[in-house]
Amino acid sequence: MVTLQGSPDGVNFYDFYDGVTGKELAFNIVPNSMVMINPNRMRSCQAVILRSGTRAAPIPQTGGVRIFGIVVES
Repeated sequence: MVTLQGSPDGVNFYDFYDGVTGKELAFNIVPNSMVMINPNRMRSCQAVILRSGTRAAPIPQTGGVRIFGIVVES
């Protein structure tokens, strides 16, 4: 599971929550897959952090290389 944090200034980061349900935005991602996120949710972000796990239970990643790609719609 991956959750997101966004920053309006590249310094202070905040957890993403769904504005309707009030739950933390979480995605069950498997290797070699894509997740589509509504660009309106990230409109005010200057930077984004991908976190393994949730706010309450982050999962530290050790060793190995992880590659993520982000495509931004203009």
